[in-house]
Amino acid sequence: MKIDLEALRPDGIKDSKESYIGRIASLVPNIPKEILIQWFYDHFDSVKQRYSWLNISTLNFKIEVWSKEAIFNNIKPWNGAAVESWTNQFMVNSEADTNSLILYMKNNKTWPVPPIILDNDINLIMPNGDEIARYELIEGHHRYAYFKGLYLLKNINVLKEHKLWMLKVKK
Repeated sequence: MKIDLEALRPDGIKDSKESYIGRIASLVPNIPKEILIQWFYDHFDSVKQRYSWLNISTLNFKIEVWSKEAIFNNIKPWNGAAVESWTNQFMVNSEADTNSLILYMKNNKTWPVPPIILDNDINLIMPNGDEIARYELIEGHHRYAYFKGLYLLKNINVLKEHKLWMLKVKK
């Protein structure tokens, strides 16, 4: 059964994160609460614009732990230009930046919340015909950009392993 994506739209006036989860969790029992907050609550319009063609009820999420090398070499952001820009800005100004996400990542050597990666093992393509990478970053572009910057800077290293939310679409 295909879920009407609009039923998952957060109400910016009425919905706190907790009330949002309480209102929609039963509609999408296949989606972990952290994903509902991270992807749907925080980025609903982006989800609707880019991924409304997905049948939400066929999505399956699980946490995986990947090495920093595997993340750096295999994950491709759908918005690569933005990631490159943010990575370059970070690397040029890595010592002066006081952004709370950057500070967290510098101190903890990882991200505060795992990004969401589409594991495209069934060769999905976008409705307009654009290809989707095998491991496509769909949420967490700032985190990934700062990860890349930390990975590339030799004086600030990242942990050897990091958690990722892996998204698979069931056929």
